[in-house]
Amino acid sequence: MKRWFAILCLILPLSSAAVGFPFDTCSSKEQSAWREAVKAAVVGNWRVPYEDRYLACTVMLSLNWRGEVLNVGIANCGDDARVHRSVVNAGYMASPLRMPDNKSCYERNVILKLESRPLQVEQRDDSIDSE
Repeated sequence: MKRWFAILCLILPLSSAAVGFPFDTCSSKEQSAWREAVKAAVVGNWRVPYEDRYLACTVMLSLNWRGEVLNVGIANCGDDARVHRSVVNAGYMASPLRMPDNKSCYERNVILKLESRPLQVEQRDDSIDSE
């Protein structure tokens, strides 16, 4: 029995190296695609409190292995409580997030930069006669 166990211990590492598991490494392309999907989920849930101002926040999401958002931290976001609340709510409302297909791309803490640009209102030119 000990001999079989010793042989098995020798064969398993060799066979896993020869086969090559699909989740050994995460490419930067896969990593950035997953981060963009996470960002899209948060932005899709962000109810921007001011549409006439430029807003930018750095957000850190803490995730568990199921994609559930455990904590939302914000930085570089100014001192407006409405903006803070809207960003934190967007992070929690995005839960559960889609996990990456490649399990090695999973990150427990994901840092994102959210931006909201003011809407461009078309300005009337009063110098032109409308008739």
